[in-house]
Amino acid sequence: HTFGRYLEMLGAVYWGAEYVFMENPAINTLLDTMKRTKPTIFISIPKKWLELYNHIAESVDVMVDDENQIRQSLEAATGGKLKWGLSAAGFLEPDIFQFFQKYGVELMSGFGMTEATGVITMTPPDKYSPNSLGLALPGVQVKLANDGEMLIRGGYIMDGYYNTPDEETFIDGWLPTGDIMRLDDRGFYEIIDRKKAEEKIKIFASNLKDANKELETFSYSIAHDLRAPLRSILGFLHIFQNFHNPHHNS
Repeated sequence: HTFGRYLEMLGAVYWGAEYVFMENPAINTLLDTMKRTKPTIFISIPKKWLELYNHIAESVDVMVDDENQIRQSLEAATGGKLKWGLSAAGFLEPDIFQFFQKYGVELMSGFGMTEATGVITMTPPDKYSPNSLGLALPGVQVKLANDGEMLIRGGYIMDGYYNTPDEETFIDGWLPTGDIMRLDDRGFYEIIDRKKAEEKIKIFASNLKDANKELETFSYSIAHDLRAPLRSILGFLHIFQNFHNPHHNS
């Protein structure tokens, strides 16, 4: 997965951090791994955050129990050191975001796609807004078309789809995401609809048939030019660089 490979794994190399792989996606494996490795950051899909929330809710009543008791249950489940989180690649109820934020985990929301090296927008720390996807990350330009579709361009946006003319992919140099967005009064993006993408799916399926024939050349091309994913990593990490700076307000 693009995000996991370039933003998480290479991001961990950039940070000098330990990157932990789970043996399988089961919730019991997640809980066991967290207790043993005591992560400080957890990045995952909404389903895993919901499973984690449900596990905590089985041990305490999150509506009426003492807040210290709830916090202790969360810390026991996650290893006791979890401070930062990111949920992306799907919808997560605002109540779940706000639960973790209330009890010490700064859970942020992100939005992206493989064509953008995995990430386009993210909610800044301490500025979560329900249903918001946040701001464009450094290194990617975003604008909305007349119908509200998000268009993107930048140094770590893909050069194009395999064996597909640019005029079938880009609009005046901008890549359409297929997602209809709107801006709130703070300039944060919110997804409100999805454009039909039958034609894009047909193009992708057609290209996939011939992909294996060019795999060796394609792999060489990726290995030979890591500039785009590295720009993506640096843009993503820019958000975290002032996490421990008490004077940073942006």
